Amino acid sequence: MLQSEKDRRIYKIVSIKRVTTDYEHMKVDTKGKEHITHIEKLLDNSTQKRDVKFDENTNLLVLQTCTREKNIQAFYVLVAFEMDVN
Repeated sequence: MLQSEKDRRIYKIVSIKRVTTDYEHMKVDTKGKEHITHIEKLLDNSTQKRDVKFDENTNLLVLQTCTREKNIQAFYVLVAFEMDVN
């Protein structure tokens, strides 16, 4: 859940991806089909994922964090879709 003074949004994590060599996930165009292609790639290569339907109007959140594991830098990328709470 993300909350501000103005609103509250609830997200459901739909994929987790561990990245050690291909940093393509950092290069994204957030407009139209380029955006959809990017999210599809993140979902397709995820170690954990849920089957979800989405389009260019779906509100989503992509989170990234990093860690060092035995001298290997790894990124963890999470994709979350906004839940309709009405």
